[in-house]
Amino acid sequence: MDIESKRKIERSIWSTTDNPGNESNPRLESYFGYCHREMRQAAVLAGNRVEWFNSILSAFDVLKSNHDKPKRDLGSPSLDLSVMDLGLRLMLMTGCRAPGTVGGDVFRPRWKDHESLVQYIGRVYPRSDAPPDGRGGQLLSLHKLGADYLKSCANVDIRWTDHLTDHLLLLKGSDWKTLYVFAHPAFIFQSLQTLVDAGSKRGTEQSDKIDAEALSRSGCLPPSLLHETLLTLEILFPPVGDARSQRLLAKEVTKHALDPMLLQSLQFQPSDHESPSDARKPTDIHGLYQRFPFWAARLHDLWAEADDPVPVSYIGKFTEKKKSPSSWVQLEEPHRRRQH
Repeated sequence: MDIESKRKIERSIWSTTDNPGNESNPRLESYFGYCHREMRQAAVLAGNRVEWFNSILSAFDVLKSNHDKPKRDLGSPSLDLSVMDLGLRLMLMTGCRAPGTVGGDVFRPRWKDHESLVQYIGRVYPRSDAPPDGRGGQLLSLHKLGADYLKSCANVDIRWTDHLTDHLLLLKGSDWKTLYVFAHPAFIFQSLQTLVDAGSKRGTEQSDKIDAEALSRSGCLPPSLLHETLLTLEILFPPVGDARSQRLLAKEVTKHALDPMLLQSLQFQPSDHESPSDARKPTDIHGLYQRFPFWAARLHDLWAEADDPVPVSYIGKFTEKKKSPSSWVQLEEPHRRRQH
């Protein structure tokens, strides 16, 4: 993707001013790589590529200025609704079925015609303040969510994703476990900085008004979701006290040419604490849901797997089988026969 195209995307989404020398923001190179991949796939269906690219830029403006209108009302003779789907994927790095986009995401929801953009975001990023089963008092240890612990003790491998909707999804097969992790902290930092520059609230509080304001004024996801996502990355790769997870992260960044901001501090601004308990890490499931209303359900699933991992290797399955009551019965039976 050429520099001018990058600058046009920056200006259209975040209303950024030109950098010195009219260069694009170097911190966003991973994000622009994502845009290039997405548009390259969808371009196969396009006619005039210049007009098609300009229609995507127009889609960003339409999405921001009509965030509260049903999707079906956003199209026009010069702007197909399928371009809106692609515009949503690019502007918010959020999964959405769109013509020409093949693969790359696990959770592929469809933006329904009767939904506004605000409603769609609320559906694909649901909030939950308490566990559904009522077991909020169950104790947990966050160190089990560290990447090294997950890999060495629970056989969970990490796969990086471009779509925030796939973040912290844990998929399991008979002989594998894969955790999807969002790979673009620079995109989150850019979104948060745009919100600050626009005068929006820093916002860890949850408010439909704040969420709508983030979309309409700045083309950004809810600020509380963005901050929370950064915190989950620091849980997986603690900057202090877990050197092995940090080494694993460094290898992953090099191997996959990931966003280098993954290796930097992921605190956009120091956290505000309303009470002493806010400074402490969650120690039970209830605290997990209170601290991470967007991601708690997935973190809970991941912690449950780490706390009592299902074996995937042959040796692990064999060992687990030997622990089962039925295996002891099978071992006892021949012993009894010999005694008789």
